[in-house]
Amino acid sequence: VDGDMIELYRGVKEAGISIGVDTTGFVPWESIAGVLPFVDFFLWDLKVMDREKHKALTGADNRLILENLQRVEGLFAQYGTRVYVRCIQVPGMTDSDENLLQTCAFLRGMRCIEEIDLINFHHMGKKRYEYIQRDYAMDEVEPMEKARLEEKKKLVEAQGFRCWISS
Repeated sequence: VDGDMIELYRGVKEAGISIGVDTTGFVPWESIAGVLPFVDFFLWDLKVMDREKHKALTGADNRLILENLQRVEGLFAQYGTRVYVRCIQVPGMTDSDENLLQTCAFLRGMRCIEEIDLINFHHMGKKRYEYIQRDYAMDEVEPMEKARLEEKKKLVEAQGFRCWISS
């Protein structure tokens, strides 16, 4: 993160404005560390806990993402930065109960975790793909039924986390 960005964050924070950062966590630690003193919360995406499956779905393994989240947790006592973990539920890809349980196991004991948000798959990005003239490979994928999302919410809550559903 360059100095101008850090100064921007500092100025916003000094003005009394809350700062939230939406991230996958797939950035060099220095990018997070530079702004961490000013960030109130992160919206942190966790897709798949299995490293190989993550690589197959996204093109990269999740090691950096998980390590960065652990580092934010390690500085929680110093900065108090909260993390809202977002788990998009893409049927057949990221929606297994096993993956959700592995996510909860990884997060267990982290004081920075505010809640786990289950994000239902949607087709809102389709127009963007059309605009950039790329094939949209998700046409056949349907959003998850509300009842199934409610079951998943109960599963997360049974692991001791607050959970919210976004459809």
